[in-house]
Formats: sequence, structure tokens, C-alpha cells
Amino acid sequence: MSLNNQHIDAKDNKDLLLRRFKEILKSKFPYLLPFAKKGSDRTLERRKMRPLLLAVSGGMDSMVLGHLLYEAGLPAIWVHCNFKLRGEESTRDEDFVRQQADFLQVPLIVQSFDAKQKAKEWKMSIEETARKLRYDFFKSLLQQDFRSLNGSHKLESYRLNSAGIEQLPGLQAPEFLMTAHHCGDQIETLLLNFFRGTGIAGLGAMRFKNDYILRPLLEVKRADLLRYARAMQIPWVEDSSNQSTDYTRNFLRHEILPALKKQYPYIEDTLLDNTRRFQQGGVLYQKGLDAYKKRLYLWKNDQLHLSVLLLQKSRLATTLLWEALKDFDFSAGQISEVEKLLEAGSGAYMDNPEKTYRILRNRAHLVLTPLSPEKALTVLIASTDHSVEFGEGLLELQSIEPVSGSVKIIQDPAVAQLDSRDIQFPLVLRKWKEGDYFYPLGMRKKKKVARFLTDNKLGIHEKSRIWVLESAGRIIWVVGQRPDDRFKISAGSEKVLKIRFTEKK
Repeated sequence: MSLNNQHIDAKDNKDLLLRRFKEILKSKFPYLLPFAKKGSDRTLERRKMRPLLLAVSGGMDSMVLGHLLYEAGLPAIWVHCNFKLRGEESTRDEDFVRQQADFLQVPLIVQSFDAKQKAKEWKMSIEETARKLRYDFFKSLLQQDFRSLNGSHKLESYRLNSAGIEQLPGLQAPEFLMTAHHCGDQIETLLLNFFRGTGIAGLGAMRFKNDYILRPLLEVKRADLLRYARAMQIPWVEDSSNQSTDYTRNFLRHEILPALKKQYPYIEDTLLDNTRRFQQGGVLYQKGLDAYKKRLYLWKNDQLHLSVLLLQKSRLATTLLWEALKDFDFSAGQISEVEKLLEAGSGAYMDNPEKTYRILRNRAHLVLTPLSPEKALTVLIASTDHSVEFGEGLLELQSIEPVSGSVKIIQDPAVAQLDSRDIQFPLVLRKWKEGDYFYPLGMRKKKKVARFLTDNKLGIHEKSRIWVLESAGRIIWVVGQRPDDRFKISAGSEKVLKIRFTEKK
């Protein structure tokens, strides 16, 4: 029997969807079933089952899935999230889910969130905020010891399921989360990802299994779920916000897809077939991408170095840059600008919208580095930077063009005054390491940084906090200690780079 797009006539056979659901479980999720084939004679062995977490909103989709799991004999813990976005309607949904869980005697966890307040704090849309809150909470429940739940996440009911598996097996920690995403959700996700420019991975839309998330209804049409719900007299509640086209997904659902169906009656089947092809094409794409990554990617400490020459020769720079930067919150729209760095001079850069990462041209490489001082083990400083935070404090940079003979020497180890003539940007600020050397101010011979620190009576803890500042691979300052003699200022210095170090309190 084909698992795809079967028409379900509930009047003829009410059990057809349940049978199809069991086939999907057997085909896609055999590890969930209570019996497994073992040995050469393929005898059945009873598994020790762990409960599923089931996301239950109270809507038709999740209520049908809850009943299907119940009828299939798979233990589940229902989880309902109340985001307090719809006033009395949100309270109604929560009360309804409680009543249904009590009726079926399934365990239930309810969690409330102030989504509007979080959206303001995180500077995210309500949709994005609710999704993050929801999935962060679901993930926190996985692997939790349900035998010792405190009052904050109380299991509100209990059951003996139809397969005779008593209660929940020892109340073991759930291993997977199951959601009721169906064929319509899959198609909407495909279109959303296409319009957002997420690449070939996004065109594959959702998978049946993505890490800990299971989606058994992805190829079941909503109309089939609706017929089953009516035939089995399964109650549900309607979310009025689902009718609002202010939300992008609802706009696709109520405006775009109906218009497409008028012109292309079988558009759902076509788009669903496309997601399968995109998923398979994505496997081939990933294999090719992995081969490029081995040649192109070079990680040094916390920085990703991308060869400018290899990117230019590949003729795939747009795609390779997108794959390298998308996980660091660079937008698809920024990639064309990032690509211009391949032709730019050293020091040119672009930050992601959140100002958490920077991609910078540094001679033969594009270098991706975190801007958060807590994360950065190495900091790239552009010529346009006037202040830079890092793990030990703050550097303030000032370019000075002195009148001849007017430079006042500041006798302070927290201040470096350097001749700009031989300084090349970007500067590299990093922790010192064994083998580093420089020419301490006032000395003509080089000295290892380790020896210099020891001679200056710095202890092990103090040494661990020392950073150095480099230009074109040469140390110009052991920060807070001493500049390099090769960059000292003189009466003939036409431009001076003054850097002040303020130690973190």
C-alpha cells in the first residue's frame, strides 16, 4: 500500500488512517514499536519502551495525532504551551487540553510563557519568539528524570494504554518529541524557505526525523485528518489567529495556495513530490560541499579562514560563502556584498546584522571572527575601529598626526605610541603563545615573550591573561607591558597610532 496521498473515505473504513499511521511508524520509525525482529530467524523481541513527548495545542491536527498514538498503543506525555497571546482564548485552549488529557488519562505537562515580553527582550517577532520558547522548553524536557519531577512540571494525569503497557515504563525520560505537522505544513515550509532564500536544504522543507523531532504526518493531507476527526468524533478547538493573514504562513495558506490551486489543481501533490526530490538532491549537494570544505576551511582558534584564491577559482563563491556564513547569522541578502570582499583590500569587512560576527579580508584569506569579547580568542581590528573589547578589557585606538617635535611620550605601560608608517591593518589581537617573540622597546635584540614575562616577575596566573597585538605577523605590543622597538615613534614620525588599554575590573 502506498503511503502517499491516499484518499481516506471515513464512511467506508474509519480505521484506514489508523492502519496507514501504523504503516508509517513501521516504515519510518521502527525503533518506536514495542516489538523488534531479532536474529536470523527474525523472531520478535519486546522492547523496553520510552514515552514520547507530544506537542498538543488543542487544534485538530495535534488532537488527531494524540488519538492515533493512543490507539496505536504508544505511550506519550502530552505537552501544552500557553503563550498568553490571545487572552481568554489561550486560557480556553489550555483548559480544553487538560480536559482531554484527563478524559484519555494521558500524562500532561503545561507551561505558560509571556511571549510578548520575551519578544521585546530578544528583539524578535512574536512568531519567532514563540517557536524558540516552545522548542527550548521541549528540549529541556527530554532526558529529564520524570521519576523526580518537581511541582513546576507536574505530570497531571496517568493512564494504562490499550496495548497493556502499564502507565509509563518506569516513568523513564522521553527520548523524542513528536509533532503533528502535516502535508499542508510541509508545503508552506517549502514556499517560505524558497522566498527567504534558504538554499537547497530549505527546499527539502521538514524531515520525518530531525534530531529529536519526529513528524509522522508529513505526507498526510489535512483533509484526511479532518475526515478522521469527524468520523471518530474527536473534539478540537480553533485558533482564531490562524485566520489572520498578518502572519506570513497564514498569508500563504489563505491567499497564495488557493490562488495556485485554481491554476494548478494538483499543486499540493507536485510540491510534495518536489520536497522529496530536493531532499535527495540535498544529499548529493552535501557530499560535494563536504569535499570543498576540506580544501577551503581552515580553523585557527575560534576563527574560520577561507582562501580567497580557492573561492575565486571555484566559480561557486556565492554558494560556498552562504554555506560558510549562514550558521553565523549572516543573511542571504548579505552574501553578494561579502563576495565583493574577494576583490577588496586588507581590512575591508562586513558584520552580520546582530553584530556578533565579522567577516574580514586579511591578505590571502577571508577571516570569520566572533565580535563578542567573551567568545573571541582572537580579535581582528580594522582601521576604522576606534575601540575594541576583548577578554581582558578594552583597547581604544587613536590616529594622531603630530606637529614636528610635538609628540609627548607617555610613560605608561597601559599606553602604546607607535609609528603608523609600517603598521598594516587589520591588526590581530590574541593571547600570547610559546614561541612568540618581539623586540622590547629599548632593545635591539629580539626576545621571547615567555622570557620577557618571566624577567618581569609575572606569575602563572598573570601570564595567562597577557595578550599581544600583531601587524602583518609581527608583534607590535605586548598589551599592558611594552611596545616593540621596531615601531617606536621618533621626531620624524608623521603619523602616530596611540592605543590605550583599560583592564577589566
